[in-house]
Amino acid sequence: EIFEEESITDLCSRWWKGPLDMIRRAEAEGQKYSHVAVWGGANDLGQDRPAHEICQDLANIHAAFHQQGLKSIAMTVVRSADEEDFPTMRTARLQVNQMLKKMVLTRSRAMTLLDVSSEIDRALAIQDGGTRIFDDGVHLSREGYDFVGDLVAQHLVDIGAAKLEE
Repeated sequence: EIFEEESITDLCSRWWKGPLDMIRRAEAEGQKYSHVAVWGGANDLGQDRPAHEICQDLANIHAAFHQQGLKSIAMTVVRSADEEDFPTMRTARLQVNQMLKKMVLTRSRAMTLLDVSSEIDRALAIQDGGTRIFDDGVHLSREGYDFVGDLVAQHLVDIGAAKLEE
């Protein structure tokens, strides 16, 4: 099964054999996840993997969670400082993000889209020099990850509100 070989340690020093193990442990403790946020592809872009291969991998990840009865949030890939020197990386990132958007349209019952890329671009455009989104031009700063965490939290609230309106 996908993910079963990987060992993961989170920021709180908890570890799991993989994401599905984490989900099973939570269920055994009486806590059931409803959604999982999937944010991937950036490292693949840095390794010059083709956009269609990255999206196929992301589709497999989402499908694995869907098979567990979870809904998924597809998070778009954000830009990096390297894009200025490697325009093909930018093109590939935009292709991945476009493919993610199409994927969500075909799986709308199981997936939603969180356009992190656009939200970060918007935040950078209005940035007043206070909060730093990026730490080194590639990785997010602590404030950047807090910003993304807030986006995910708001997205989950919006999903809940939309469900109530149905």
